[in-house]
Amino acid sequence: MSTITPKLKLTQPDYRDPRWDLPINTDLGILDDAHGTVVGVYESIITSPSLVDCFIYDTSKDSDGGAWRDRCQTLSWYNEELNTADRGKTRKFPAVALIVAEADKVTIYDMTDPSLPMWMVFNQGTNTYIRSETISSVFMLNGNLFVGGSTIGSSWTSFIDDRNIASILASVTGRRITLPISGRNNTDGIYRVQDVEILLVNSNVNDVAMTILPTALVDPATGLPVPTIAVATDGGVSVIDGPAGAGTVVHITYGGRGNNNVAFSDEYRLIANLTLYQQTFIMDIPLANVLTNPPTGADIYSNTTVPALFTSSNRALSAGVYGSLYGLVFLKENPLLPSAGMVNYLTDSYLSGWMQGDIKMAALADTVEGDIVNLWTDPPDNMDAEWADNLDGSYTADGSQGGAITLWNNASLGVGTEKSVFVTVSGFAGGSLTVYLGSTNTLTITSDGTHQLTGVVSGDGIGYVQGNATFIGTVSNIIQQSPVNDRSVNNNPLQVVGTITKTAVNTGADLVAYSGFGTVAQGLSYIEQPYNADLDFSTGDFYVMSWFKAVATLDTLLERNDSGIVGPSIRIDLDASGYVRVVIGGDIVTGTVDYATNSLHMLVVKRVSGVGYIFIDGVQVATGPAADSIINATAVTRIGLRLNDANSWGGILSLFRMGAGAPSDEQIEMIYNQEKKLFEADASFLLPDNDVQDVDFDDIEKTLVVATALGVNKYRDLIRIGEVEFEAPDGPTTLPILNANAVSANNGAVAVTTSVEGGIALPALNIREEFTALEGKIPDLSGGVTEIQLTPTTDPEQVEGKVFYDADKHALSVYSDVDMTLNFGQEEVIRVINNSGAVIPNASPVQVTGASSGLPEVALAQANSFTSMRVPGITTHEIPIGQEGFITHAGSLGGDFSSWGIGSLLFLSESIAGGYTDSPPSKATRLGQVTSANTFLVNIGVGVEIPAVIAFMNEAVDPIGDITATPQDVINYQDGGANGLTSDWLAGYISLPVDGIYRVTFNLSINFTAVSQDPRELNLQLYNSTLASEVFTIKNVISKEAITFAATISAPFTATAGDYKFRIATGAGEIIEDVIYNFTSYDIQSVHIR
Repeated sequence: MSTITPKLKLTQPDYRDPRWDLPINTDLGILDDAHGTVVGVYESIITSPSLVDCFIYDTSKDSDGGAWRDRCQTLSWYNEELNTADRGKTRKFPAVALIVAEADKVTIYDMTDPSLPMWMVFNQGTNTYIRSETISSVFMLNGNLFVGGSTIGSSWTSFIDDRNIASILASVTGRRITLPISGRNNTDGIYRVQDVEILLVNSNVNDVAMTILPTALVDPATGLPVPTIAVATDGGVSVIDGPAGAGTVVHITYGGRGNNNVAFSDEYRLIANLTLYQQTFIMDIPLANVLTNPPTGADIYSNTTVPALFTSSNRALSAGVYGSLYGLVFLKENPLLPSAGMVNYLTDSYLSGWMQGDIKMAALADTVEGDIVNLWTDPPDNMDAEWADNLDGSYTADGSQGGAITLWNNASLGVGTEKSVFVTVSGFAGGSLTVYLGSTNTLTITSDGTHQLTGVVSGDGIGYVQGNATFIGTVSNIIQQSPVNDRSVNNNPLQVVGTITKTAVNTGADLVAYSGFGTVAQGLSYIEQPYNADLDFSTGDFYVMSWFKAVATLDTLLERNDSGIVGPSIRIDLDASGYVRVVIGGDIVTGTVDYATNSLHMLVVKRVSGVGYIFIDGVQVATGPAADSIINATAVTRIGLRLNDANSWGGILSLFRMGAGAPSDEQIEMIYNQEKKLFEADASFLLPDNDVQDVDFDDIEKTLVVATALGVNKYRDLIRIGEVEFEAPDGPTTLPILNANAVSANNGAVAVTTSVEGGIALPALNIREEFTALEGKIPDLSGGVTEIQLTPTTDPEQVEGKVFYDADKHALSVYSDVDMTLNFGQEEVIRVINNSGAVIPNASPVQVTGASSGLPEVALAQANSFTSMRVPGITTHEIPIGQEGFITHAGSLGGDFSSWGIGSLLFLSESIAGGYTDSPPSKATRLGQVTSANTFLVNIGVGVEIPAVIAFMNEAVDPIGDITATPQDVINYQDGGANGLTSDWLAGYISLPVDGIYRVTFNLSINFTAVSQDPRELNLQLYNSTLASEVFTIKNVISKEAITFAATISAPFTATAGDYKFRIATGAGEIIEDVIYNFTSYDIQSVHIR
């Protein structure tokens, strides 16, 4: 156990008290029991049969960060009598408050006090601040408390202005109480006046939401921006103080239809559910009334739109999340093109996976392990004699039977289980055929074709097929099995031939994968959907999406074609190299990476405007022409096997989807990043039941809280991270919260109300015995804590975000989303991505080659060029192809360094990519120093990466004789050397490799046999042999009567990259005769190179 001592300052909002030194376990409130991870233990603070709503008001989210609380000393509520029935023990408004609404009153609780005491009460009454007959909802922002209710509308109070803005805010009248807040519960009618000009569209208020628009004007009475208030009523939505300006109200009526929920998106768009219709609309906040049906400018979502919600999605909403009797719908809206948005269905039995746009099929999305087999026996256990057995699995009736005739099995299918029955009818000429899933779940057939009935087995539980007295036709291909459901809005189940196995994708994970596909020799097994006209995409855009593991080349994931494989087709398989191959009609698009490696990947194939694309793990890997039309009226869609029964898929498949249109690259990346977490160990997502009562998004913790009839759960993206529960009265176990009707979430805290009680679950509230003195409440730590003591540990379970003290490294450490540990104070790391096409091993120096998704792309570094020698860091772990990871820029690194002695200074190898050497090459990048056989101190030195380079040559003895006006190359040097440059002593040139500024230095000594009576001009020239041009010439004067001349001259020059050869040449203004000898030396050294 670890102990938190109050010394470290916490940021707002704080739920704890600095007066206490409380022991808390290292998991900060994470408990495990039979119900899974507990993210908070609920404390009941109110018992009432009429609780309706709750809201956590965090004043740090106000426009001034809650500073208004410090300037209220002159207000009536600050100075009213304390410790009364409707006023608590403190004057200052709480930094964080829990507001609980009952049908007849609203109570504000102080969440910064360890006992969570009442701070203020508003009673409902004819002449009080709250007039509504039955309170329904509550919200607070910037000191404005808004309470919705029935019949008499809403109440609106400003704590900063210390007044009641409205006690009645309805459709035909508006009233307010003239007393300040201290008189909020006064019942004397003389203080009620009718001067409120704002009216709602309807007097029955169901929900309220508030936001601060970027364009909001500052209220001179409060000094804060005016909040925009959206009110959902039985007659539409009213928006107060919106873009139309302060003091305005606009109505959205949708033909008089009521709205039971309202919210604002992060983009300040208005979201509302309809009460009696399965519709939701999202729109920009209008400047004027919108009375049309549907509202002009609104994006409408329902069970018939693209994308589609559940049949009933009118129970609860938060931005991007919709709750109903059937479960939860996540919506990623595309405001510019709503039909290109995405939905994801979550229930108590499945998660559909993200479905973009016009989804046509969402299969292989299940959570129940086991084999799918055909329960029908052929011939059936019992068959009426009037059926003619054709001895090929088909049965014919000729209409002369005189009564109902039945094909049936004695074995029950299992009442209450979900099953599918598929029947093919041919030669139909009259009467009818009925399929039964138990005695009361039926399907009547009066046409040829393959027909299916999927549902819950009812009645007597026996599945059978029955023709009536006049049925004429042949029945074949009868299949009874657990369904392979189509989770999309289309609900077209698939059928299994043979035996397909469903197993969890990882240990403890909810999601299952499908496997066991086989050829005839392997035991013929595949999944198939009969002809589906929705999959005739013609020349339009479409997409296919699936998670997979592949184990062999030539394996087939999907084929859609006729049985003869002669029509236009869609086929996805691996080619002979293990590359993903996509066949669209006669066009083929193929990847370039072998995926027959039994590793998990997400595949997306899409066609856009006649071009095919392949994406693996969110990244495009191939593209090519794919314009052929896909229309095939006899095509079936088969998964896991070719239509010629060859090339079965040997790996696993999960979350298979097909749709018209195509997801954008950004949508594909988002889908991959969210769904990959479903395949991790213990990945949980199922709802406890489908009856979603309320939802709320914690915008600080970035989690979603979902309340259903059987529990309150917390989600991050698609993953259920835990359950809010209460402690059982008779022991240390915890139990689910049942029948919650409202939730509110903020910074890890979750408020819950049920039909009988309301309370709060605070983060880190877990070890009950440690809080006996505090009656189970966590104290306020708003004054800060002074120290945190963690118990040292080694190799705790890998969970992203886990913080611990590493006993081996003697450092505070944290786990990331990859398999590595970040040690605070011992290393400086950078997140990167490996798109090099090869696995990068641990402890490998890397170079930056580009950027992807905002991250540096890296590959192995090598000191064989000035670009590949640039090392930003060394990998801290193995980084697979296409995966993200970390490199250490500075600090301690683990790896095998036993080949070098302790203290060895290592450099980047010139000959081995990603290698080390203790002998610095000419292009030397210092990497660091060996500190033990398995640790290395990374210290990539600045300036070592671009070293100074030099070449020099000494004692050229040429020319001997005359120096003429034509410059002559100085050659035949006797000695020289180079570091980073190249030189040729005999030819007399030095070659420069890169851009930069260099300096040349000449040393010249000449003797003459003849004495001249006049001064002579000697020219020294730097000459570029490659460009055949003079760089510069320096003129020197030899005085008259001189018999010798010596000079040292230095000058800078600029060179451009390339193999340019520079020479020294000498010349004269007039001929210099009788030179006895000419000794010349020179060097070129870099000044600033790139």
